[in-house]
Amino acid sequence: MKLSEKPIKSVLQLHEALSCPKRIVSIRPGNVVSFNSLAIPDCYFIHSGSANLRRAEDRKIICNIISPAIICLNDIIDLTSEVYIEAITPLDFEVLPYSEFIGNIERLNLWHPLNNILMYSLAKLFYLTHHLVVKNTKQVICWHLLTLFNEPDTIKNSTTVYDYIQQRTHISRSDIIKYLSEFRRKSMIKMDDDYLTSVAGLKKIN
Repeated sequence: MKLSEKPIKSVLQLHEALSCPKRIVSIRPGNVVSFNSLAIPDCYFIHSGSANLRRAEDRKIICNIISPAIICLNDIIDLTSEVYIEAITPLDFEVLPYSEFIGNIERLNLWHPLNNILMYSLAKLFYLTHHLVVKNTKQVICWHLLTLFNEPDTIKNSTTVYDYIQQRTHISRSDIIKYLSEFRRKSMIKMDDDYLTSVAGLKKIN
């Protein structure tokens, strides 16, 4: 199963139509953005840079956010205390009230690009669920290795293989090391100073 391409044109179309330059904020790598705990939800436009979306409870990485992006596109689930954003690179972002966002979508008839973004989000959720639910440890590690190899260079070149898996799962350190050693011994992956450089044989497992 292959995930479709991110609808970047649709994201940029909404950025161009709805963004206000005065609202754009810049933060440095490592800085954290907590979501507003308000009765009225907000949307977040990520204009440049990349970030981790982390779970507050245990700091596990839920996903990477690569610009351009729009997140928190709903007023149904309140995640304000559950997750936060951590910048990987310099990050430019903008916050706008969800009511303003959806009002302008309706006024400017921008439902088509919004639909493309939401459909991609649903496809990504199904993709993640399909690959991670009821899988054994070896398969989960394999999937994360394949995912890491296909990440943008800003993530792949700044995250060791062990850290990438450990920050996204509850798999023990010993199991991660065991399977990485097995994959390397069988020439299924190649690493350079703990950074992933090849995943030639992993597709045979998944």
